[in-house]
Amino acid sequence: MIIKNCRIWTNDNQYIINGYVKIDDDKISKVGAVSDLSRIEYNKAIDGKNYLLMPGLVNCHTHLYSSLARGMNFPNINPKNFRQILEQIWWKLDRVLDEQSIYYSALVGGIENIRNGVTTIIDHHASPNHISGSLNLIKKAIVDEIGIRANLCYEITERNRGIDELNECLQENLSFLDSLSKNDDMATGLIGLHAPFTISDNGLRKISKPLKDYKYRIHTHLSESNDDQNDAQNKGYKNVVHRLQKFDLLKENSIIAHGIHLSDEEYKILESSNIFLISNIESNMNNGVGVLNIPELLKTHLIIGAGNDGFGFNLLNEMRMTSLVFKDKQLNSQEMPFSSVHKIFFENNYKIIERLFNIKIGKIKHGYKADLILVDYKSPTEINSGNFMAHLVFGMMDKFDVKSVIINGKCVMKEEKFLSLNLDSVYKESRKVFEDLQNRLIFV
Repeated sequence: MIIKNCRIWTNDNQYIINGYVKIDDDKISKVGAVSDLSRIEYNKAIDGKNYLLMPGLVNCHTHLYSSLARGMNFPNINPKNFRQILEQIWWKLDRVLDEQSIYYSALVGGIENIRNGVTTIIDHHASPNHISGSLNLIKKAIVDEIGIRANLCYEITERNRGIDELNECLQENLSFLDSLSKNDDMATGLIGLHAPFTISDNGLRKISKPLKDYKYRIHTHLSESNDDQNDAQNKGYKNVVHRLQKFDLLKENSIIAHGIHLSDEEYKILESSNIFLISNIESNMNNGVGVLNIPELLKTHLIIGAGNDGFGFNLLNEMRMTSLVFKDKQLNSQEMPFSSVHKIFFENNYKIIERLFNIKIGKIKHGYKADLILVDYKSPTEINSGNFMAHLVFGMMDKFDVKSVIINGKCVMKEEKFLSLNLDSVYKESRKVFEDLQNRLIFV
């Protein structure tokens, strides 16, 4: 298959004004100018219609289970801090999730991610009254039916039923990981933890065993607020990173989301452990918990990636906020330049996926996975490889008009139409699921 007659940003220091990409199976085999296409053999073509072709985006930390929360009325809420936000909103929602709502939350979330050009997600799930089989429900919706590339986990916690709940959560992670094919580069998994402050020392000890026996890695929230630090110190630890370190949980290529309230010493431990640290700026600002000090951390060897913590689906909003917030905080218009934003979203995010899936991704280049998006962007000014990020942040994101999406060499959305789904039917059913969730929230 080829995609032709399109402008191509390769994310490899090249911008082709009228080009083509040839895809063989799931990988890119050739990239060039349309003028050279007569020498190329192909059996199927997609007309790029002068759209912009670029690599699909990656969201390194999200919560698909929150997809149906928009417009939801949570009774009797008046949170004064982050812990109360969890208690009054998100822990209420996750307790009413059942098989149908898990599936439709994932399906709707997957659809919205595709519409916004996100082709790979790292999801962190919770449904404490429907734990067993929940990860395969999500995989069915987004990987098998939509075609998104995904890394999944279930958040281990003791906040509802103590150690019995922890055992069930851990087993769900292990069962899901055991069900995956070793050669599957569309679905992978990690061992999820909610956050250390909802897990006892005995619980962390139980989690550490499969990490040692099977070389699994964790995906956890950490120090999103001060709760983790206060809990660790109350248990006699110097800080929360030392607590995780004691139980040998900081394995290479593990994911830590947020990490806002950590000390320089803790960041150095994460750096030496080759941990991925994921920023979620919009969600953090919405919760009033502060933001990760990205400009300083980019000076280290930590790999800083970006997610959005389930805060909507347009990752370009997160990109723009990442570009702007530190200019305001430091009163310096030169803080967080486009080169730094590019490093996070178009280098590090792909590097994280390459490590978790053992694939080459994120460039339109021979041998890389064919995860691509076609965007209708009519630029009134010149666009080239040098100014592309400025166009992305200040031009495209105002109307990020994704027309077609190819993942693993397969077209999953063409001219805004999903090839495997009837969206009217999906959204009709999702509204019923929303109503049912809303009714059950009254009793939580």
